[in-house]
Amino acid sequence: MEPTQDYPLFGGAFSATLPVGAIDVSDLRPIPDNQEVFCHRVTDQSLIVELLELQAHVRGEAAARPDDRSSLDPENLSFPPWSLGDFERLVTSLTLHDPDIFGPQ
Repeated sequence: MEPTQDYPLFGGAFSATLPVGAIDVSDLRPIPDNQEVFCHRVTDQSLIVELLELQAHVRGEAAARPDDRSSLDPENLSFPPWSLGDFERLVTSLTLHDPDIFGPQ
């Protein structure tokens, strides 16, 4: 199964390529309007795309710290855990379709 291409985010204002097996959490429970949340079908992994306000005082690596813990054996899973490549594909495929989502220009 191939990754989901051009999955609409934020009402179609953005799109991105999601990893294989991603479940849209908004189909399961309410999610804040500034978030898109996806979970893995088997592992405890999740992807959260969040629109935030710029905080100019946060710089460099302090802005993001990856969590590389996994206690599951990928060989025993019907959907293997997502990889750094899956995350990279999501981020690099993120496309803005509606700049008005940020208010009047």
